Amino acid sequence: MAPFVNSDRVDLHLKIIQEISELINHAQGLDAVLSQVVEKIAKSLHFDVVSIYIWDPTLEKLVMRGNWGLNFEPGTSIMLSPDEGITGSVFSRRRAIAAMPASKHPDFKYFPDLGEDKYEVYMGVPILLQRKALGVLVAQTASTRPLLPAEQTLFEIVASRLAGLLEVADRLERLGTAPGAVSARKTLQGKGVSGGPGIGPVYLFHGLLHKLPLSGIAGQGVDEEMGRFKKAANVAKQELKDLSAVMANEGKISNHDAAIFETHSMMLDDGLFLREIEGLITESKLSAEEATAKGAENVALRFESRGNPLLMERAVDVREVGERVLAALFKLSGRKIKMESPATGCVVVAKDLGPAAVARLEGAKPAAIITERGGENSHTTILARSMHIPAVVGVQGATKLLSSGQQVLVDGDTGFVFVEPNAGLIEEYEKTFEESRLVQAEIIAKAQESDLPYGYQVDVNVGFPSDVATAKELGIENVGLFRTEFSFMRFDGWPTVEEQIAVYREVGDLFPGDITVRTLDIGADKRLPYFAFPDEANPLLGLRSIRFSMEYPDLFREQIKAILSLVKQGHHFRILLPMISRIWEVETAREILEETVTDLAMPPGAVPPMGIMVEVPGLFHQLEDYKDLVDFFSVGTNDLIQYLLAVDRDSSVVGHLYSGYHPSVIRMMKSLKEKADSLRKDIAVCGEMASIPGGALALCALGYRHFSVPPFQAPGVRYLIQSVTQDVLDQVADTILGLSHEKDIRAYLDHCIEQIDPLLLEI
Repeated sequence: MAPFVNSDRVDLHLKIIQEISELINHAQGLDAVLSQVVEKIAKSLHFDVVSIYIWDPTLEKLVMRGNWGLNFEPGTSIMLSPDEGITGSVFSRRRAIAAMPASKHPDFKYFPDLGEDKYEVYMGVPILLQRKALGVLVAQTASTRPLLPAEQTLFEIVASRLAGLLEVADRLERLGTAPGAVSARKTLQGKGVSGGPGIGPVYLFHGLLHKLPLSGIAGQGVDEEMGRFKKAANVAKQELKDLSAVMANEGKISNHDAAIFETHSMMLDDGLFLREIEGLITESKLSAEEATAKGAENVALRFESRGNPLLMERAVDVREVGERVLAALFKLSGRKIKMESPATGCVVVAKDLGPAAVARLEGAKPAAIITERGGENSHTTILARSMHIPAVVGVQGATKLLSSGQQVLVDGDTGFVFVEPNAGLIEEYEKTFEESRLVQAEIIAKAQESDLPYGYQVDVNVGFPSDVATAKELGIENVGLFRTEFSFMRFDGWPTVEEQIAVYREVGDLFPGDITVRTLDIGADKRLPYFAFPDEANPLLGLRSIRFSMEYPDLFREQIKAILSLVKQGHHFRILLPMISRIWEVETAREILEETVTDLAMPPGAVPPMGIMVEVPGLFHQLEDYKDLVDFFSVGTNDLIQYLLAVDRDSSVVGHLYSGYHPSVIRMMKSLKEKADSLRKDIAVCGEMASIPGGALALCALGYRHFSVPPFQAPGVRYLIQSVTQDVLDQVADTILGLSHEKDIRAYLDHCIEQIDPLLLEI
C-alpha cells in the first residue's frame, strides 16, 4: 500500500466524489457503475482491494456487487449474512470498523473462495442514506502499517456520497434503464442537504451582473451613456484606490495584499475591459448599465474558456469590477437596486446563494435549489429546509452545465440532479415523495395524540410567510425565534418604524402566545441589498448581528420602538439580542429599551423580557455577569458550533467537520444548561441541533426542556419527547458525555432513536 498522500489537490475527497459521480453518466447498468467505482477508489486512495456489498432484502444477504483486487472464479456469487464476518458486523451495527490484523478481530470469518488471506489490514464503513444501511464499502491491503484516522474519515465521506449513487442507480435499474442512458439526458451529483424531489425549468441566478432587470433601463443616447459609464468607472476606480490605501494604512492588510485593489483599479484602464463595454454602448446602443453587465460577463467568459486556473481567477476579478461599476451607476442615478424574481415553480441554479437571495426567492416558491458552493449546515441550507425546498449543494460547474429553461429533477436526499428526465423517472420520484408525505402525516398524527410532559415546550422559528402558515396549520401558539432580518430583506430600503410595526403586527396577530423577536441579525452571509457592507477578510467574525446594531444605534432604536409599540397594544413580545460577546452591548441595549419605554409613556411594569443568544463560546465564561441584565438565554447552536470547532460550515472542503455531535459540543451544552440553572434563568435552544431527532434526544438528555424549531420539524420533536422516558434520557446522558468520538455519539443516538421508533429516522 502506497503512502497516503496526494499533492494534486488538498480537497481530495471532492475530486474523488466528482469523478465517481461522472461514472453514472457513462456506465451501462449498476454492476458496470460499481466495477468502475471500486477501481477509482482503490487507485485514488491506494488500497490493494476495494469491495462493495449491497443489501438484498429479498435474499436477506449482503451481496458483493463490485470488487477490485480480489481474484476468484468468474461467476462466483459472494454473499454474507448480517452476522457473518467483520463486514456483516459493519452492516448490522451501522458503524465503521478498522482492524489490523484482520484475522485477530473477534468477528473475523475466513472465506476460502475470496483469496484474501494476505490482506491483514481491513477497513469497512457502512453505506448509509438517511440513516438507512444500503451496504458496506470495504478496503483491504497487505501492508502492515496502521490505518490513519484521517484515512478512515476520508473513506467515510466517500461512502456517504456513494450512498446516493447506489440509491439512484438501483432506482434506474428497477425502471429497466441503464444509468445515464434513457431516464435522463445527463446526471449531476452534489450533496443533498434538503430532502425531497423537485422538478421544474432551470432559472440561472448569477451575481449582481445578472440579478438586475437591466433591459428595462432606457439609454439616453450614445454620448450621454458613454459619459455616465466613464463617470461611474472613475468613481469605482477612486473607491478601489481609497479602499487600498485605508486598508494598508490602518494595518488591516499588508502593502502586498493591498495591491489586489490596485489591480482591480488598473482593470478600469484595461483596453479589453473598456473596449468591450464601450463597444456595446456605441454599436448596440445599450444603456451604460446593460453594457457594463454584458461587457464584464463577456470578458469573464473569455478568460474562463481558456481553462487556465490563473485566467479563471482573472474572470472573478472582472466580474467584481463590473459589479462595482454597476453599483456606482445606480448610486449616481439615485435609483435603488431592485432584484428580479424567477417564475413560480422553477429550479434555481447559482454559484452560491446567500440568505438574502433565498429570502427574495421565497415568494416565487421555487421547486428546488442547486448551487455550486455551500455546505450542509449553511444558513442557506437551513432556510431551504425550513421552507420545504429540496436543495443540492456542491454541484461542480452547475451554472455552465445547465441552461435556462431546461427541465431538471432534483433529488434533495441523494444529491442527484437529472437533466431532462423521462416520464418513468418522474413518476418513480412522485411515488417516493408521496411515501414521505405519508410518513410526515403519521408523525403529525402521533404528535397530536397527547400533550408534552410537564416542563417541556416546543415553539417555532419563523421568518417567512410559509413558516407562519405551517405553524398555524399545526396549531402552534408560541414563536421561539422571529427572524426579523428576513423581513428587512424584502424592502428596497430601510423600513420605517411604521413599516416594521405592520410586519410585527401581522405575526403578532396570528400567535396568541409569546413571540420572541430577535433584533436585526445581518452581516456575514445575511446581507441587505440596500446596504453596502464593508469588505472584510472574514465577515463571519466581523460587523454582524448586535455589532451592527451598536454601530448604527438609531436603526436599533427604531426597531425597539416598533416592537414596544405593539407590546403597548397588548402583544406578548420578548426581545432577543443576537451574537453577544461584550457586556456593554447588553447594557446599551437595556438603556435604549428603557429610554424607549419612557418615550412611549409605557408603565415600568410593561417592559418586555429581554434575553441574549449564546453563540460566541467566550460568553459561557462570563454568563453570570449578565444575570441582572437579562431575563433568559437562547442557544444558537448553528454559530456556537461553528465558532467552537473553528469550522466554516459553508465550506465544501471542511464543512463535513461541522457537527453537533462533537464531544466538545455535547459537553459545552451540558455546562451551559447547568450554569443557566444555577443562575435561575430559562434557557432555550433555537438552532438546527434541536430540530433533528438525534440532536433533540441529546439535548433532552442534557436537561434542556425548551426548544424552538422550524414549523414542519416541530411534530417530530414533539413526538420524540412524548415517546422517551426519563430513565432512557439518564442513560443517554451518561453515555454521550463519556464518548470521545463524534461518530460514536452519532451512531449511539441513531441507535436510540431506532429503538424509540424507527419512523423518526425517516423524517
